[in-house]
Amino acid sequence: AELGRRNLRSDRLILEPVVAAHADALWALLADPAVAQPGGDLPPPSPEWLADHCARLERRIAPADTTAGLLWAMRDAASGEYIGWAQAEAHADGSAEVGCDVGPAARGRGLAAEALRTVLDELATRAGTREAWLRVPPARAAAMRNALALGFEPADAAEGGMDAPGGGQTLMRLRLAGAPP
Repeated sequence: AELGRRNLRSDRLILEPVVAAHADALWALLADPAVAQPGGDLPPPSPEWLADHCARLERRIAPADTTAGLLWAMRDAASGEYIGWAQAEAHADGSAEVGCDVGPAARGRGLAAEALRTVLDELATRAGTREAWLRVPPARAAAMRNALALGFEPADAAEGGMDAPGGGQTLMRLRLAGAPP
């Protein structure tokens, strides 16, 4: 299957490529102000807007400078409940920007790190990604611990041609296996 068009699995998670049918399940999660938004966007203004947005995502249309714009709905494999999201923009130069969040009820179990590890494995294997970037929001100590545990290191935006993080975010970089130093 083409990158971003198949389910990804880990021990405890199923990451499903977002399609229009995910809108209802994702509405309550993304409308929660405690949950970070994919791409740093504002929360969806209405369920109808989210349904339309999910339908557009289903077509997998990415920004012009990316190989793939990917968004997955994160489901707990044991309960089947939708608990978060994961995303990546895989660029033609072998870099990718990744992110994810889980709802407050699912936090503290290492699921965000597990989701990111799953996405990073997919990008390295199927897209040839050699370097990943992650923006960690302020006051999210657990997100910073996850990033560091996965091997991300604080980085300067100029190093990777990235936009400087706003809102007090910390930009992190990870060189994937086989990447030059």
